[in-house]
Amino acid sequence: MKPGILRLGSVVLAASALVVTGCGGNSVSVSPAPSPDRMRDLVPLTTAQAAHRAQRIALVVSLGSRVVEGAPGTPFTRTTFAVKRVLKGELPRRFVLQVIGGRIGDEVVDSPVRAFAKAHRYIVFLGPDGPVGPTIFPQAVHPVGQRGPERALARIRSYL
Repeated sequence: MKPGILRLGSVVLAASALVVTGCGGNSVSVSPAPSPDRMRDLVPLTTAQAAHRAQRIALVVSLGSRVVEGAPGTPFTRTTFAVKRVLKGELPRRFVLQVIGGRIGDEVVDSPVRAFAKAHRYIVFLGPDGPVGPTIFPQAVHPVGQRGPERALARIRSYL
């Protein structure tokens, strides 16, 4: 295996682990939350790479987000999504995605995933389930614009 591919795979695996580590809602976690500074090393993925690596791909609508405390003092943002179409894998009609980041009091933590706007559509590339719901490939979130998702969905289908 080429060193670049091995490094990319390691980074994606580490990113997936970081996105789900430290979860726990209002309960106290025994391990510290991951450092968001480690997320800066995420290697961009092409749509084809993300499509091959993802276990699930879906067109979703954000139903809103809220910030919870994961590890003590560490904010995590939970966003609920309604699934409009599944391109790969299986998902329930609604699911919650939890990622590190948000604001609790004076504590602000940057997230590796851009904020999801309520009522907006996205194409998301998801990994295995974490403690709250699916994990996400932070580099592969595609907002759906006014023209609709059909061209993007057709392109993604061609990679599967």
